[in-house]
Amino acid sequence: PRTPEGMHTLLMEKKFTNGADREVVVKLYTNVAERCIYPATMLDYDGFGFGDEEMKVLCEWWPKCKEVFKLDLNNNAFTATGWDLLAEVVGREGAMPKLKEINAFDNKDEPSAKLREACKKRGVGLST
Repeated sequence: PRTPEGMHTLLMEKKFTNGADREVVVKLYTNVAERCIYPATMLDYDGFGFGDEEMKVLCEWWPKCKEVFKLDLNNNAFTATGWDLLAEVVGREGAMPKLKEINAFDNKDEPSAKLREACKKRGVGLST
């Protein structure tokens, strides 16, 4: 799913019968993100069939997930490109400050050296 900012951009391109509805939709979408996604402690994407394009979108969300301690990314189609995107988030100061574990079994590629290094520096366990 798009981030609230991304949803706002998308909705700006759409026509609404009542233009004020656009802001209502963005506000509702933002409320869901703030109440359900950002405070999550575990994010489980096991078997979603996601690839690098989805990783790019997820990496827009994750820096705001201040409570997450575990990411389950097993059984997807991530490649070194996607893992490098995640490495940038893991290495970013203040992003996912409570992260302790990433599960990355059975993807198209094994986690990249860049992700392994970022996890090592942060003390995040990486299971492959």
